[in-house]
Amino acid sequence: MKQGKTTSIFYLLAALFMLGLVGCEPPAKEGIAEWKAEGNVEKLLAALGDANRRMSIPAAQALGEMKAEVAVEPLAALLTHTDSQLVVAAIQSLISIDTESAETHLITALKLKDRWPRMLAINGLGTMKSTQAIDPLIERLNAPDERIATAAAVSLGLINDPKSIAPLAAKVESPSYSFRLACAESIHSIGGKEAAEALSVLIGDEHSALREIAVNTLIASGSFAAPYALDALHGKNAQARQSAAIILEGIDAVPSDGKLRIFYLIAKMPPKAEGIDDSIVMQLAEMGEVAIPTLIKAVSHKAPNIREHAFRALETIGKPSVAPTVKAVETRATPAGRQWFSKRSSWEGAPSWRLDLWGAATALNPEFKPPYTQSPDMTEEEYATQTLQATQREVPREYIPLLIPLLAPVGGRSDDSMDSSPSIGLFGSSSRSYTTVIDFQEFAEQRLISAGDIALFPLIAAADSSSKQISDACKSLLLKIKSSSSKSP
Repeated sequence: MKQGKTTSIFYLLAALFMLGLVGCEPPAKEGIAEWKAEGNVEKLLAALGDANRRMSIPAAQALGEMKAEVAVEPLAALLTHTDSQLVVAAIQSLISIDTESAETHLITALKLKDRWPRMLAINGLGTMKSTQAIDPLIERLNAPDERIATAAAVSLGLINDPKSIAPLAAKVESPSYSFRLACAESIHSIGGKEAAEALSVLIGDEHSALREIAVNTLIASGSFAAPYALDALHGKNAQARQSAAIILEGIDAVPSDGKLRIFYLIAKMPPKAEGIDDSIVMQLAEMGEVAIPTLIKAVSHKAPNIREHAFRALETIGKPSVAPTVKAVETRATPAGRQWFSKRSSWEGAPSWRLDLWGAATALNPEFKPPYTQSPDMTEEEYATQTLQATQREVPREYIPLLIPLLAPVGGRSDDSMDSSPSIGLFGSSSRSYTTVIDFQEFAEQRLISAGDIALFPLIAAADSSSKQISDACKSLLLKIKSSSSKSP
Protein backbone atom coordinates (compact mmCIF):
# COMPACT_ATOMS: atom_id res chain seq x y z
CA MET A 1 0.00 0.00 0.00
CA LYS A 2 1.53 3.31 -1.02
CA GLN A 3 1.14 6.16 1.40
CA GLY A 4 2.32 8.84 -0.94
CA LYS A 5 -0.99 10.22 -2.26
CA THR A 6 -1.54 12.80 0.44
CA THR A 7 2.18 13.53 0.74
CA SER A 8 2.44 14.11 -3.00
CA ILE A 9 -0.53 16.46 -2.91
CA PHE A 10 1.09 18.41 -0.11
CA TYR A 11 4.40 18.63 -1.92
CA LEU A 12 2.60 19.82 -5.04
CA LEU A 13 0.85 22.57 -3.09
CA ALA A 14 4.13 23.57 -1.52
CA ALA A 15 5.83 23.62 -4.93
CA LEU A 16 3.11 25.77 -6.44
CA PHE A 17 3.43 28.11 -3.52
CA MET A 18 7.15 28.37 -4.01
CA LEU A 19 6.70 29.12 -7.68
CA GLY A 20 4.42 31.95 -6.70
CA LEU A 21 6.73 33.38 -4.07
CA VAL A 22 10.18 32.78 -5.46
CA GLY A 23 9.93 31.56 -9.04
CA CYS A 24 9.17 35.00 -10.45
CA GLU A 25 11.90 36.76 -8.48
CA PRO A 26 14.12 39.02 -10.70
CA PRO A 27 17.67 37.80 -11.24
CA ALA A 28 20.15 38.37 -8.43
CA LYS A 29 22.70 41.11 -8.59
CA GLU A 30 26.12 40.14 -9.79
CA GLY A 31 28.19 38.59 -7.05
CA ILE A 32 25.88 35.97 -5.50
CA ALA A 33 26.73 33.23 -8.04
CA GLU A 34 30.43 34.01 -7.83
CA TRP A 35 30.43 33.97 -4.04
CA LYS A 36 28.60 30.66 -4.04
CA ALA A 37 31.06 29.19 -6.58
CA GLU A 38 33.97 30.42 -4.49
CA GLY A 39 32.42 29.14 -1.27
CA ASN A 40 32.53 32.65 0.13
CA VAL A 41 30.09 32.16 2.99
CA GLU A 42 31.02 35.43 4.69
CA LYS A 43 29.91 37.58 1.78
CA LEU A 44 26.72 35.57 1.40
CA LEU A 45 25.96 36.00 5.10
CA ALA A 46 26.54 39.74 4.75
CA ALA A 47 24.15 39.81 1.79
CA LEU A 48 21.36 38.44 3.99
CA GLY A 49 21.06 41.89 5.51
CA ASP A 50 21.01 43.72 2.19
CA ALA A 51 17.92 45.89 1.83
CA ASN A 52 17.73 44.85 -1.82
CA ARG A 53 15.74 41.61 -1.92
CA ARG A 54 17.52 40.75 -5.18
CA MET A 55 20.53 40.20 -2.99
CA SER A 56 19.10 38.88 0.31
CA ILE A 57 16.78 36.19 -1.09
CA PRO A 58 19.33 34.62 -3.52
CA ALA A 59 21.93 34.76 -0.74
CA ALA A 60 19.65 32.83 1.61
CA GLN A 61 18.98 30.26 -1.10
CA ALA A 62 22.68 29.88 -1.89
CA LEU A 63 23.55 29.26 1.76
CA GLY A 64 20.98 26.47 1.87
CA GLU A 65 22.28 24.91 -1.33
CA MET A 66 25.80 25.01 0.17
CA LYS A 67 24.45 23.46 3.40
CA ALA A 68 26.40 26.07 5.32
CA GLU A 69 25.86 25.16 8.99
CA VAL A 70 27.35 28.47 10.06
CA ALA A 71 24.37 30.16 8.41
CA VAL A 72 21.76 28.54 10.68
CA GLU A 73 21.52 31.37 13.20
CA PRO A 74 21.57 34.21 10.63
CA LEU A 75 18.89 32.41 8.61
CA ALA A 76 16.82 31.82 11.74
CA ALA A 77 16.97 35.54 12.44
CA LEU A 78 15.09 36.10 9.17
CA LEU A 79 12.05 34.09 10.27
CA THR A 80 10.41 37.19 11.70
CA HIS A 81 11.24 39.36 8.69
CA THR A 82 8.39 41.30 7.10
CA ASP A 83 9.28 40.02 3.61
CA SER A 84 7.40 36.72 3.33
CA GLN A 85 9.50 35.56 0.37
CA LEU A 86 12.68 36.05 2.37
CA VAL A 87 11.12 34.06 5.25
CA VAL A 88 10.30 31.22 2.85
CA ALA A 89 13.84 31.21 1.47
CA ALA A 90 15.23 31.07 5.02
CA ILE A 91 12.96 28.12 5.92
CA GLN A 92 13.93 26.25 2.77
CA SER A 93 17.61 26.71 3.52
CA LEU A 94 17.23 25.58 7.14
CA ILE A 95 15.56 22.43 5.82
CA SER A 96 18.44 21.86 3.40
CA ILE A 97 21.10 22.41 6.08
CA ASP A 98 19.33 19.82 8.25
CA THR A 99 21.09 20.11 11.60
CA GLU A 100 19.68 19.80 15.10
CA SER A 101 19.83 23.55 15.57
CA ALA A 102 18.05 24.03 12.23
CA GLU A 103 15.32 21.71 13.46
CA THR A 104 14.95 23.77 16.62
CA HIS A 105 14.41 26.94 14.63
CA LEU A 106 11.97 25.24 12.26
CA ILE A 107 9.94 24.16 15.27
CA THR A 108 9.87 27.81 16.30
CA ALA A 109 8.64 28.65 12.80
CA LEU A 110 5.54 26.56 13.48
CA LYS A 111 4.27 29.55 15.45
CA LEU A 112 4.58 32.01 12.57
CA LYS A 113 1.47 33.96 11.67
CA ASP A 114 1.43 33.23 7.93
CA ARG A 115 0.07 29.84 6.90
CA TRP A 116 2.42 28.95 4.07
CA PRO A 117 5.69 29.45 5.95
CA ARG A 118 4.22 27.33 8.75
CA MET A 119 3.25 24.61 6.27
CA LEU A 120 6.73 24.63 4.74
CA ALA A 121 8.24 24.30 8.20
CA ILE A 122 5.88 21.42 9.03
CA ASN A 123 6.73 19.67 5.77
CA GLY A 124 10.44 20.25 6.29
CA LEU A 125 10.41 18.75 9.76
CA GLY A 126 8.74 15.66 8.34
CA THR A 127 11.29 15.40 5.53
CA MET A 128 14.09 15.77 8.09
CA LYS A 129 12.43 13.07 10.24
CA SER A 130 12.79 15.35 13.21
CA THR A 131 11.95 13.39 16.36
CA GLN A 132 12.09 16.57 18.45
CA ALA A 133 9.24 17.93 16.32
CA ILE A 134 6.83 15.05 17.14
CA ASP A 135 5.09 16.73 20.07
CA PRO A 136 4.74 20.13 18.35
CA LEU A 137 3.36 18.40 15.24
CA ILE A 138 0.90 16.39 17.34
CA GLU A 139 -0.34 19.69 18.76
CA ARG A 140 -0.93 20.91 15.19
CA LEU A 141 -3.34 18.02 14.58
CA ASN A 142 -5.80 20.15 16.56
CA ALA A 143 -5.21 23.26 14.46
CA PRO A 144 -8.44 24.97 13.33
CA ASP A 145 -6.87 25.35 9.89
CA GLU A 146 -7.46 22.01 8.20
CA ARG A 147 -4.48 22.45 5.88
CA ILE A 148 -2.13 22.89 8.83
CA ALA A 149 -3.58 19.84 10.58
CA THR A 150 -3.32 17.75 7.41
CA ALA A 151 0.29 18.80 6.80
CA ALA A 152 1.12 17.86 10.39
CA ALA A 153 -0.44 14.43 9.92
CA VAL A 154 1.61 13.85 6.77
CA SER A 155 4.85 14.85 8.49
CA LEU A 156 4.20 12.60 11.47
CA GLY A 157 3.93 9.73 9.02
CA LEU A 158 7.26 10.71 7.46
CA ILE A 159 8.94 10.83 10.88
CA ASN A 160 7.52 7.33 11.42
CA ASP A 161 7.49 7.16 15.22
CA PRO A 162 4.94 4.87 16.99
CA LYS A 163 4.37 7.66 19.51
CA SER A 164 2.25 9.40 16.85
CA ILE A 165 -0.19 6.52 16.31
CA ALA A 166 -2.58 7.28 19.19
CA PRO A 167 -2.95 11.01 18.39
CA LEU A 168 -3.40 10.23 14.69
CA ALA A 169 -5.90 7.49 15.50
CA ALA A 170 -7.98 9.96 17.48
CA LYS A 171 -8.50 11.90 14.23
CA VAL A 172 -9.29 9.13 11.73
CA GLU A 173 -13.03 9.66 12.16
CA SER A 174 -12.92 13.44 11.77
CA PRO A 175 -15.37 15.13 9.35
CA SER A 176 -12.70 16.10 6.80
CA TYR A 177 -11.94 13.34 4.32
CA SER A 178 -8.50 14.68 3.31
CA PHE A 179 -7.45 15.00 6.96
CA ARG A 180 -8.72 11.49 7.74
CA LEU A 181 -6.86 10.13 4.73
CA ALA A 182 -3.61 11.80 5.81
CA CYS A 183 -3.95 10.42 9.34
CA ALA A 184 -4.74 6.91 8.08
CA GLU A 185 -1.86 6.88 5.61
CA SER A 186 0.57 8.03 8.29
CA ILE A 187 -0.61 5.35 10.71
CA HIS A 188 -0.21 2.77 7.94
CA SER A 189 3.28 4.07 7.20
CA ILE A 190 4.30 3.63 10.85
CA GLY A 191 2.77 0.15 10.90
CA GLY A 192 2.71 -2.53 13.56
CA LYS A 193 0.04 -4.00 15.81
CA GLU A 194 -0.89 -0.65 17.35
CA ALA A 195 -1.43 0.77 13.87
CA ALA A 196 -3.57 -2.22 12.89
CA GLU A 197 -5.75 -1.82 15.97
CA ALA A 198 -6.10 1.92 15.35
CA LEU A 199 -7.23 1.46 11.75
CA SER A 200 -9.55 -1.49 12.39
CA VAL A 201 -12.40 1.01 12.82
CA LEU A 202 -12.05 1.96 9.14
CA ILE A 203 -12.58 -1.45 7.50
CA GLY A 204 -16.24 -0.57 7.01
CA ASP A 205 -15.74 3.08 6.11
CA GLU A 206 -17.80 4.57 3.29
CA HIS A 207 -14.62 5.66 1.47
CA SER A 208 -12.84 2.86 -0.40
CA ALA A 209 -9.40 4.49 -0.02
CA LEU A 210 -9.70 4.45 3.77
CA ARG A 211 -10.95 0.87 3.75
CA GLU A 212 -8.02 -0.18 1.59
CA ILE A 213 -5.48 1.45 3.92
CA ALA A 214 -7.06 -0.24 6.94
CA VAL A 215 -7.20 -3.65 5.24
CA ASN A 216 -3.56 -3.47 4.13
CA THR A 217 -2.42 -2.41 7.59
CA LEU A 218 -4.28 -5.27 9.26
CA ILE A 219 -2.96 -7.80 6.75
CA ALA A 220 0.58 -6.55 7.40
CA SER A 221 0.09 -7.24 11.12
CA GLY A 222 -0.43 -10.94 10.43
CA SER A 223 -2.35 -13.15 12.83
CA PHE A 224 -2.89 -10.16 15.13
CA ALA A 225 -5.63 -9.03 12.71
CA ALA A 226 -7.66 -12.25 12.91
CA PRO A 227 -9.89 -11.32 15.91
CA TYR A 228 -10.82 -7.97 14.35
CA ALA A 229 -11.70 -9.60 11.03
CA LEU A 230 -13.66 -12.46 12.58
CA ASP A 231 -15.63 -10.04 14.73
CA ALA A 232 -16.51 -7.93 11.67
CA LEU A 233 -17.96 -10.98 9.88
CA HIS A 234 -20.93 -10.86 12.27
CA GLY A 235 -21.61 -7.15 11.91
CA LYS A 236 -24.34 -5.31 10.07
CA ASN A 237 -21.89 -3.24 8.00
CA ALA A 238 -21.61 -4.97 4.62
CA GLN A 239 -18.41 -3.11 3.70
CA ALA A 240 -16.79 -4.25 6.95
CA ARG A 241 -17.80 -7.85 6.30
CA GLN A 242 -16.29 -7.76 2.84
CA SER A 243 -13.08 -6.19 4.18
CA ALA A 244 -12.95 -8.86 6.89
CA ALA A 245 -13.06 -11.59 4.26
CA ILE A 246 -10.17 -9.96 2.38
CA ILE A 247 -8.14 -9.68 5.59
CA LEU A 248 -8.71 -13.33 6.49
CA GLU A 249 -7.60 -14.37 3.02
CA GLY A 250 -4.55 -12.09 3.28
CA ILE A 251 -3.39 -13.61 6.58
CA ASP A 252 -4.30 -17.16 5.52
CA ALA A 253 -6.92 -17.53 8.26
CA VAL A 254 -10.09 -18.26 6.29
CA PRO A 255 -12.54 -20.25 8.48
CA SER A 256 -12.94 -23.81 7.20
CA ASP A 257 -16.04 -24.83 9.13
CA GLY A 258 -18.66 -23.80 11.66
CA LYS A 259 -20.58 -20.57 11.89
CA LEU A 260 -17.57 -18.44 11.00
CA ARG A 261 -17.32 -20.27 7.69
CA ILE A 262 -20.94 -19.39 7.02
CA PHE A 263 -20.46 -15.71 7.67
CA TYR A 264 -17.23 -15.73 5.68
CA LEU A 265 -19.03 -17.13 2.64
CA ILE A 266 -21.80 -14.55 2.96
CA ALA A 267 -19.23 -11.77 3.37
CA LYS A 268 -17.77 -12.67 -0.01
CA MET A 269 -20.83 -11.16 -1.66
CA PRO A 270 -20.40 -7.57 -2.87
CA PRO A 271 -22.18 -5.26 -0.39
CA LYS A 272 -24.67 -3.91 -2.92
CA ALA A 273 -25.07 -7.00 -5.04
CA GLU A 274 -28.49 -7.63 -6.49
CA GLY A 275 -29.85 -11.15 -6.44
CA ILE A 276 -28.40 -14.31 -4.98
CA ASP A 277 -25.01 -15.92 -5.56
CA ASP A 278 -26.03 -19.53 -6.06
CA SER A 279 -22.49 -20.79 -5.52
CA ILE A 280 -22.48 -19.32 -2.02
CA VAL A 281 -25.91 -20.81 -1.29
CA MET A 282 -24.65 -24.22 -2.37
CA GLN A 283 -21.51 -23.99 -0.26
CA LEU A 284 -23.64 -23.05 2.74
CA ALA A 285 -26.11 -25.88 2.10
CA GLU A 286 -23.31 -28.43 1.57
CA MET A 287 -22.27 -27.87 5.17
CA GLY A 288 -25.43 -29.75 6.06
CA GLU A 289 -27.29 -29.93 9.33
CA VAL A 290 -24.34 -28.61 11.31
CA ALA A 291 -24.91 -25.25 9.63
CA ILE A 292 -28.61 -24.98 10.49
CA PRO A 293 -28.31 -23.22 13.91
CA THR A 294 -26.05 -20.53 12.46
CA LEU A 295 -28.20 -20.16 9.35
CA ILE A 296 -31.23 -19.61 11.58
CA LYS A 297 -29.35 -16.79 13.32
CA ALA A 298 -28.33 -15.45 9.93
CA VAL A 299 -31.88 -15.48 8.60
CA SER A 300 -32.82 -13.14 11.46
CA HIS A 301 -29.86 -10.84 10.78
CA LYS A 302 -30.46 -7.14 10.15
CA ALA A 303 -28.51 -7.20 6.89
CA PRO A 304 -30.77 -8.24 3.95
CA ASN A 305 -27.85 -9.77 2.05
CA ILE A 306 -27.12 -12.18 4.91
CA ARG A 307 -30.79 -12.98 5.44
CA GLU A 308 -31.44 -13.87 1.81
CA HIS A 309 -28.48 -16.20 1.42
CA ALA A 310 -29.23 -17.94 4.72
CA PHE A 311 -32.90 -18.27 3.72
CA ARG A 312 -32.03 -19.96 0.43
CA ALA A 313 -29.52 -22.24 2.14
CA LEU A 314 -32.15 -23.41 4.63
CA GLU A 315 -34.54 -24.10 1.75
CA THR A 316 -31.82 -26.05 -0.05
CA ILE A 317 -31.04 -28.15 3.02
CA GLY A 318 -34.77 -28.86 3.18
CA LYS A 319 -36.65 -30.96 5.74
CA PRO A 320 -33.89 -31.12 8.39
CA SER A 321 -34.20 -27.33 8.69
CA VAL A 322 -37.92 -27.32 9.48
CA ALA A 323 -38.15 -28.20 13.18
CA PRO A 324 -35.32 -25.95 14.45
CA THR A 325 -36.48 -23.02 12.29
CA VAL A 326 -40.08 -23.35 13.47
CA LYS A 327 -38.88 -23.56 17.08
CA ALA A 328 -36.77 -20.42 16.64
CA VAL A 329 -39.92 -18.43 15.82
CA GLU A 330 -40.99 -18.74 19.46
CA THR A 331 -37.94 -16.89 20.75
CA ARG A 332 -36.46 -14.93 17.84
CA ALA A 333 -39.43 -13.64 15.82
CA THR A 334 -41.21 -10.37 16.48
CA PRO A 335 -44.76 -10.56 17.90
CA ALA A 336 -46.12 -9.60 14.46
CA GLY A 337 -44.05 -12.33 12.84
CA ARG A 338 -45.23 -14.97 15.32
CA GLN A 339 -48.88 -14.01 14.84
CA TRP A 340 -48.58 -14.12 11.05
CA PHE A 341 -46.83 -17.50 11.15
CA SER A 342 -49.47 -18.95 13.48
CA LYS A 343 -52.07 -18.60 10.68
CA ARG A 344 -50.19 -20.78 8.19
CA SER A 345 -52.78 -23.56 8.47
CA SER A 346 -55.09 -21.36 6.37
CA TRP A 347 -52.56 -21.01 3.54
CA GLU A 348 -53.17 -22.88 0.29
CA GLY A 349 -51.47 -26.29 0.36
CA ALA A 350 -51.27 -26.53 4.16
CA PRO A 351 -50.19 -28.56 5.97
CA SER A 352 -46.79 -28.68 4.27
CA TRP A 353 -43.23 -28.84 5.58
CA ARG A 354 -42.29 -26.32 2.89
CA LEU A 355 -44.83 -23.83 4.21
CA ASP A 356 -43.60 -24.43 7.76
CA LEU A 357 -39.96 -23.78 6.80
CA TRP A 358 -40.67 -20.89 4.44
CA GLY A 359 -43.11 -19.25 6.85
CA ALA A 360 -40.83 -19.64 9.86
CA ALA A 361 -37.81 -18.20 8.03
CA THR A 362 -39.95 -15.30 6.81
CA ALA A 363 -41.26 -14.60 10.31
CA LEU A 364 -37.68 -14.45 11.66
CA ASN A 365 -36.99 -11.28 9.69
CA PRO A 366 -36.29 -8.66 12.40
CA GLU A 367 -37.91 -6.05 10.16
CA PHE A 368 -41.03 -8.15 9.50
CA LYS A 369 -44.05 -6.06 8.54
CA PRO A 370 -47.41 -7.81 8.64
CA PRO A 371 -49.60 -7.55 5.54
CA TYR A 372 -52.78 -5.56 5.56
CA THR A 373 -55.66 -7.39 7.21
CA GLN A 374 -59.24 -7.61 5.99
CA SER A 375 -61.49 -5.36 8.04
CA PRO A 376 -65.01 -6.63 8.90
CA ASP A 377 -66.71 -4.19 6.51
CA MET A 378 -64.36 -4.98 3.60
CA THR A 379 -65.56 -7.25 0.79
CA GLU A 380 -63.34 -9.97 -0.59
CA GLU A 381 -63.00 -7.97 -3.80
CA GLU A 382 -61.86 -4.89 -1.89
CA TYR A 383 -59.39 -6.93 0.13
CA ALA A 384 -58.05 -8.53 -3.04
CA THR A 385 -57.59 -5.11 -4.59
CA GLN A 386 -55.81 -3.88 -1.46
CA THR A 387 -53.45 -6.87 -1.58
CA LEU A 388 -52.59 -6.27 -5.22
CA GLN A 389 -52.13 -2.59 -4.58
CA ALA A 390 -49.71 -3.29 -1.70
CA THR A 391 -47.57 -5.49 -3.97
CA GLN A 392 -47.55 -3.20 -6.97
CA ARG A 393 -43.87 -2.18 -6.71
CA GLU A 394 -42.42 -5.23 -5.00
CA VAL A 395 -43.71 -8.46 -3.51
CA PRO A 396 -42.71 -8.98 0.13
CA ARG A 397 -42.71 -12.63 1.19
CA GLU A 398 -45.47 -12.09 3.73
CA TYR A 399 -47.96 -11.21 0.95
CA ILE A 400 -47.40 -14.35 -1.10
CA PRO A 401 -49.92 -16.46 0.89
CA LEU A 402 -52.49 -13.73 0.14
CA LEU A 403 -51.74 -13.63 -3.58
CA ILE A 404 -52.05 -17.38 -4.25
CA PRO A 405 -55.81 -17.55 -3.43
CA LEU A 406 -56.40 -14.81 -6.01
CA LEU A 407 -55.49 -17.33 -8.71
CA ALA A 408 -59.06 -18.59 -8.29
CA PRO A 409 -62.24 -16.49 -8.68
CA VAL A 410 -62.69 -14.01 -5.86
CA GLY A 411 -66.00 -13.88 -4.01
CA GLY A 412 -67.46 -16.77 -5.96
CA ARG A 413 -68.10 -14.61 -9.06
CA SER A 414 -68.02 -15.91 -12.57
CA ASP A 415 -65.38 -14.73 -15.02
CA ASP A 416 -67.76 -12.33 -16.72
CA SER A 417 -69.06 -10.77 -13.49
CA MET A 418 -68.00 -7.23 -12.71
CA ASP A 419 -67.46 -5.11 -9.62
CA SER A 420 -68.65 -1.53 -9.99
CA SER A 421 -67.14 -0.30 -6.71
CA PRO A 422 -64.63 2.58 -6.84
CA SER A 423 -61.06 1.52 -7.60
CA ILE A 424 -58.62 1.62 -4.70
CA GLY A 425 -55.75 2.37 -7.01
CA LEU A 426 -54.91 -1.01 -8.49
CA PHE A 427 -54.78 0.49 -11.96
CA GLY A 428 -53.13 3.74 -10.95
CA SER A 429 -56.39 5.68 -10.90
CA SER A 430 -58.73 6.88 -8.20
CA SER A 431 -61.70 7.01 -10.58
CA ARG A 432 -64.50 4.42 -10.66
CA SER A 433 -63.42 1.38 -12.66
CA TYR A 434 -64.62 -2.19 -13.22
CA THR A 435 -62.42 -5.07 -12.10
CA THR A 436 -63.20 -8.57 -13.37
CA VAL A 437 -62.25 -11.88 -11.84
CA ILE A 438 -59.80 -12.36 -14.67
CA ASP A 439 -58.19 -9.05 -13.69
CA PHE A 440 -57.52 -10.34 -10.18
CA GLN A 441 -56.12 -13.61 -11.48
CA GLU A 442 -53.92 -11.95 -14.07
CA PHE A 443 -52.54 -9.39 -11.63
CA ALA A 444 -51.89 -12.06 -8.98
CA GLU A 445 -50.08 -14.18 -11.55
CA GLN A 446 -47.93 -11.21 -12.58
CA ARG A 447 -47.05 -10.49 -8.95
CA LEU A 448 -46.06 -14.09 -8.24
CA ILE A 449 -43.93 -14.33 -11.37
CA SER A 450 -42.15 -11.11 -10.39
CA ALA A 451 -41.56 -12.57 -6.91
CA GLY A 452 -39.61 -15.35 -8.59
CA ASP A 453 -37.66 -17.78 -6.40
CA ILE A 454 -38.93 -16.37 -3.11
CA ALA A 455 -42.38 -17.72 -4.00
CA LEU A 456 -41.25 -21.23 -4.94
CA PHE A 457 -41.97 -23.07 -1.67
CA PRO A 458 -45.50 -21.61 -1.24
CA LEU A 459 -46.28 -22.35 -4.90
CA ILE A 460 -45.00 -25.93 -4.62
CA ALA A 461 -47.17 -26.42 -1.54
CA ALA A 462 -50.19 -24.80 -3.21
CA ALA A 463 -49.76 -27.08 -6.23
CA ASP A 464 -51.39 -29.68 -3.97
CA SER A 465 -54.31 -27.37 -3.15
CA SER A 466 -57.80 -28.85 -3.03
CA SER A 467 -58.79 -26.16 -5.52
CA LYS A 468 -58.02 -27.53 -8.98
CA GLN A 469 -57.88 -24.00 -10.41
CA ILE A 470 -55.31 -22.90 -7.86
CA SER A 471 -53.37 -26.15 -8.18
CA ASP A 472 -53.19 -25.86 -11.96
CA ALA A 473 -52.30 -22.15 -11.82
CA CYS A 474 -49.48 -22.83 -9.36
CA LYS A 475 -48.04 -25.62 -11.51
CA SER A 476 -48.12 -23.30 -14.51
CA LEU A 477 -46.45 -20.51 -12.56
CA LEU A 478 -43.69 -22.82 -11.34
CA LEU A 479 -42.84 -23.66 -14.94
CA LYS A 480 -42.84 -19.98 -15.91
CA ILE A 481 -40.59 -19.01 -12.98
CA LYS A 482 -38.22 -21.87 -13.78
CA SER A 483 -38.10 -20.80 -17.42
CA SER A 484 -37.51 -17.17 -16.44
CA SER A 485 -34.67 -18.14 -14.06
CA SER A 486 -32.95 -20.25 -16.72
CA LYS A 487 -32.92 -17.27 -19.09
CA SER A 488 -31.39 -14.93 -16.52
CA PRO A 489 -27.66 -14.23 -17.04
